[in-house]
Amino acid sequence: MKRFLVAALVLSGCAPQAPKEPPLPPGMVTIATFTAAVDPVAGTISIRTNPTAAGRASGMTGLTITEVTVENDPDAPVPPNPWFNETADRGCGAGTATWGAYVKLTSLLDEPTSLGGVYAEITHFAGPPGSEVCNAAPAPDGLDTLGYGLWSYETIGSLGTASVPWTFHHVSATEFRFGGRIVAAKIEEIIWLELAYPGEQSIGDNGTNVVYASKETPTLRFVNYDGTSGRGSVPLPAYAITVAPDVDAGLIWFTTEGAPGAEFVGYTLSDGTAALFATEGGTGLGALVPDPTVLGRAWYRSESDNYIRSIDAGFLFPVLGTPIDTPFAPYAMAVGPAPEYYLYVTSRTDDRIMVYTTGAAGGDLVDQWAVAPGCTGPVSIVLGQDSKLWIGSKGDDAVCTMTTAGGFAQVNTAVGPRQLAVGPDGKVWVAAFGPNQVARMDAAGPGYRITLPTNAGASGLVAGGGFLWATNDDGLYRILY
Repeated sequence: MKRFLVAALVLSGCAPQAPKEPPLPPGMVTIATFTAAVDPVAGTISIRTNPTAAGRASGMTGLTITEVTVENDPDAPVPPNPWFNETADRGCGAGTATWGAYVKLTSLLDEPTSLGGVYAEITHFAGPPGSEVCNAAPAPDGLDTLGYGLWSYETIGSLGTASVPWTFHHVSATEFRFGGRIVAAKIEEIIWLELAYPGEQSIGDNGTNVVYASKETPTLRFVNYDGTSGRGSVPLPAYAITVAPDVDAGLIWFTTEGAPGAEFVGYTLSDGTAALFATEGGTGLGALVPDPTVLGRAWYRSESDNYIRSIDAGFLFPVLGTPIDTPFAPYAMAVGPAPEYYLYVTSRTDDRIMVYTTGAAGGDLVDQWAVAPGCTGPVSIVLGQDSKLWIGSKGDDAVCTMTTAGGFAQVNTAVGPRQLAVGPDGKVWVAAFGPNQVARMDAAGPGYRITLPTNAGASGLVAGGGFLWATNDDGLYRILY
């Protein structure tokens, strides 16, 4: 397999000139080191890379790599190309001119392999007093202790290109020399599996396959971890909006949308047996979550009629519990950690978090809080391995974290967050509708983004079988990274 990289990067901050090489985040590899020189008088920049043994072993680079090509990018927004001269602050000290060039990087990796989280990190430089490496950008976890600078190119797909400005402040010497490393994580594949139009419906992991609702026909569909079709499809009485596998009980819960009085909640067995369901008088059903304390029980909500309700599998038919009125319109739900296993319910219209008991006598309101500023319109919620609740804010295009006692810890930027999931790496990931990406949430924000091949708005997301699985209006995608 031919593997050759013409690289890509983003810069962040400057400091003392002693070499710094902080450890890399899990899954990232130094694929090459580089040395570079800027000559602002001649208007040139030269960059030379040397592949590392780790890069070769990872399959992300080859022996033929010798340099990063700096190209004149005709699509760059700042003329003239490739050099421009600015007096504005670009992440460095303001005042004297800032110099820069748009550097276009190209990956010649064979399909379906891509590079994700591609960065060029500055570890040392030599220049006159006051020289800086500019254009600050958030760093992912593990790359946030940089002394000098970081350029980010996010994901570079097979045979893909990316272009960002490398900028420098107060470069008045004949040559400004710097060096560092190119790091990346490998995305083994993004496989487009089916044209089933999942839309914004949710997706779940069933222990041996993934299950999602088709917008094309009112069915549940199964896909095995190896990418082959599973048990076929299960007909539903109407289009499903929520899918919630319950591995312990061997069930797959679902809710459907429809006209008032024609919405349903029910389950199918994990082997794809015909669905059993009950007609629900409420509207705006969704947000199913299995109850970890009662085998064969789940909770769901009616947003339009302001209540949550339990459903039990029953002996022959589903058994609905008594509706429990909520003080605010409920939307997304997640179960908190042991030993309480509280049910955390968001209200996207009232910007609230409500906390209820679960179990045989569940449904008691324990507490409620207003969401933090910058986290309005909470449309998704998941419990992370850090025992914090992660909340997708559609109102502020953000992902927030919250302790189970109601303390909001941080707000991370994410464009159009939809479903959240804990990935195979233990990190929380978000399906970002706007850029059609799935992104890993780091302390500083989305640190590692994967763009889906078709631009149709990522929405569903789940981990299963060592993969991430994502949906958009064009189908289902299996991602190995």
